[in-house]
Amino acid sequence: MKLARQGLFIFFLSITSLSLFAQNPRVSKRASLADSTRYTKEKTETLDEVVVTASRTPRFHKDIPVLTQVIPQKQIQLIEPRSFNEILEFTLPGVEFNKHGGQDNLSYRGFGGQSLLFLVDGDLITTGSTSSIDFDRIDPDNIERVEIIRGAASALYGSNALAGVVNVITKSSKKKFHASALASVDVAKYNRDNKKALVGQRYWGNVVFNRPVGGGKFGSNTSVGYNKAPGFVIVDDEGAGNRVFDVDRINFSQKFTYQPIKAVSLKAGVNTNYRMQKKDKYLDNRFVATNATLGAVCMIGHNQSLDLSYHFNNFKRDSVMLLMDNSKRPVFNEFLHHLRLQYNLDCNEEHMLNLGGEFIQDKISSPRLASPESPNAKSMQTGIVYGQYSYEPIKELTLSYGGRLDMRSNFGAHYTNRVTVKFRPVSMLNLRASFAQGYRTPSMQELYFYFDHQGMFYLYGNDKLKPEKSNMFILSAEYNNRIFSLNANAFYNILRNRIAMIPTKGGYQYANAPASDNKDRIYGIDLNLRTKLPYGFTLTGSYAYTYDYYILQDDKGNPIRKEDGSKVLSTSTRPHALVGMLTWEHTFNCNYGISATFAIRYLSGFQSGVRMEDNKFEILSYNAATLAKLGISQRIFKVFDLYFGVDNLFGYKPNKLAYNTPLTPGRTYLTTLRFNW
Repeated sequence: MKLARQGLFIFFLSITSLSLFAQNPRVSKRASLADSTRYTKEKTETLDEVVVTASRTPRFHKDIPVLTQVIPQKQIQLIEPRSFNEILEFTLPGVEFNKHGGQDNLSYRGFGGQSLLFLVDGDLITTGSTSSIDFDRIDPDNIERVEIIRGAASALYGSNALAGVVNVITKSSKKKFHASALASVDVAKYNRDNKKALVGQRYWGNVVFNRPVGGGKFGSNTSVGYNKAPGFVIVDDEGAGNRVFDVDRINFSQKFTYQPIKAVSLKAGVNTNYRMQKKDKYLDNRFVATNATLGAVCMIGHNQSLDLSYHFNNFKRDSVMLLMDNSKRPVFNEFLHHLRLQYNLDCNEEHMLNLGGEFIQDKISSPRLASPESPNAKSMQTGIVYGQYSYEPIKELTLSYGGRLDMRSNFGAHYTNRVTVKFRPVSMLNLRASFAQGYRTPSMQELYFYFDHQGMFYLYGNDKLKPEKSNMFILSAEYNNRIFSLNANAFYNILRNRIAMIPTKGGYQYANAPASDNKDRIYGIDLNLRTKLPYGFTLTGSYAYTYDYYILQDDKGNPIRKEDGSKVLSTSTRPHALVGMLTWEHTFNCNYGISATFAIRYLSGFQSGVRMEDNKFEILSYNAATLAKLGISQRIFKVFDLYFGVDNLFGYKPNKLAYNTPLTPGRTYLTTLRFNW
């Protein structure tokens, strides 16, 4: 609590001092609300693009102190993703997706998906009730850009932001009228594990209009999409198999905006996702997600604003028993209510303050939380105070401090800090150094799970779990000009109380890392390149190295050793990862242009020690994975875009299945027709 008092004192002192500066403001560096939705070609290639995630308010990329990566819409379209997962896989090295039954699994450089916070238009996509995220809720065809904060961001976003934040910004338009649509078909070549060709389909449409109403401005944005993804089975060299189920998915999104006067902007929106996962001829899994948002931004003078929002989220999963007249059996039902108020102050080109408060209520009902001692519904409430202050003593130097006080109903109060220094010796070079604390409270699944896994074993929660905490140090250098961009950063992360599932009597249980190994150290480097080449070529690439090995222990907490006396090391993280994209573009005339894209993704092989019965161990080896995608796109008469592509170009197939093995049905052929007017 001492840190909490210090942090609150700093915030109140900042408000008092900044009110003096606000009496004589100069030109504000804060980007306008309109800039936050306008994303031209020039801005994607310079430091003048606008981002919102780093401070929860629009700011130019060159001015933010926190290292943020932006994946623009143009790059997303060149990938031609069939799911949101593909966007991250081909742009963010170290990301690995897999499925276990009906659940998405994500690992990212030593962390699971529960440690990477996902947002859609700044709103939470998960309540934190479970340890996995349903990424099928994110429509890949309705994404304008993706903003990523790398490294611990708990000082601004709280729990689940231990490894970073991924904010999906959905499409919008300022045109008086805009319509777009697409139709896509993909066919996977059959192989020995899938006896027939697999055909997937994708359809999507969007209508936008903006018009004056009653002296103000009114806007509507409607999107609807359908996606049919065929299931398949993948088998490794040892005969082990993993099945991905058939999926039918429908997405609907409706957004309204209204600006009655210049100083006030109102928004309302609803997003629904319906997904039917065909498990077998007896049983289907049905997922229904509903999100609703209300928000208002009010300008108080030309350099102050208030941002108020309310977000409701419901995510429900049922088992549908086909032989019993499609009767439903509940699996889980999650609810979230999220209220946020943020005050923004920007004055004198030297000071910027964001100060806010939040209230979050999570609730989950599930028979998988039932036990002889407790009911099957759990809830948590969280009150939050947060703030971020940036100060420019000179034009080349920015100092930033962020802090957040989380008061959660069953974990008490916890204060998190982040300190960043940005130095800009020349106009195109940014140097950053930061120290960031991470904090993640256990999910309700990790606390209260009680599940019989098909009669084979039980999965247990642990209500004695402690929150995960981390201290992360980051150094980065970023150089940008109109044809060349290079970024390099190094991080060192000390993680305490890491939560994992360990063997126990009759099954597996969530537990914190043993006290004798209570400090995991994860460190690594990132290299990111983007450059324009002659003759219409553009090259982008990212490389990541991650060290995330820990000492394997026996059931008494002692290190397990090899015959030569050395300790056995275990990991679930591939040390090397690389993504790259080479694009060629040429415009012949105003009615015809062509582009070709070669995208590649490389994941290194690795070895890991695994504990067996009687404290014996085995060293398992996993092969490297190289997945590539080749596509050609033609722009016709300014309104049509015709795409042909081949996914898994080299026909990757794993020699050994693991939880982070890339799952693919084999070489897949795609064609997509887009319409924009």
